[in-house]
Amino acid sequence: MIVAFGHVMMTFHRAEAVCDLIAGFASVRSSLVGVDGHAPHRAQPGTQFGASATSVVWLGGPEHSVVAHSRYVPEQRRTVHWADLHMGPITWRITDRVGYDTLMEELRRVHRTAVGVFVDGGRFRRDPTKILDAFDNA
Repeated sequence: MIVAFGHVMMTFHRAEAVCDLIAGFASVRSSLVGVDGHAPHRAQPGTQFGASATSVVWLGGPEHSVVAHSRYVPEQRRTVHWADLHMGPITWRITDRVGYDTLMEELRRVHRTAVGVFVDGGRFRRDPTKILDAFDNA
């Protein structure tokens, strides 16, 4: 299954890899404290002419780590917060809640498709965007 998000194309061979990728994004939620609701996107010079594309083949579930950042911006006279999700060869920078919530909505659709398409889909029906804790098994 091939999924394209902007200029990033990801190829999956198993539902397990899809679930692990989505679980990595779900783990970012707790690091988004202080992140703006909708951060302005600064245009980079030359984006009107073309942009580089990245293609990743996820053979297995990617390992991930989340790092929360903040920096005082004197021009805006405030502290800006964001989170970096390091996932194998890609680092995703989450800068606003609207973008994150929209991405999670799309990833839920990808999950439903993966469960229906892949042979191992039946084992990964549980929604990976829901993070379980110790009380869920009680």
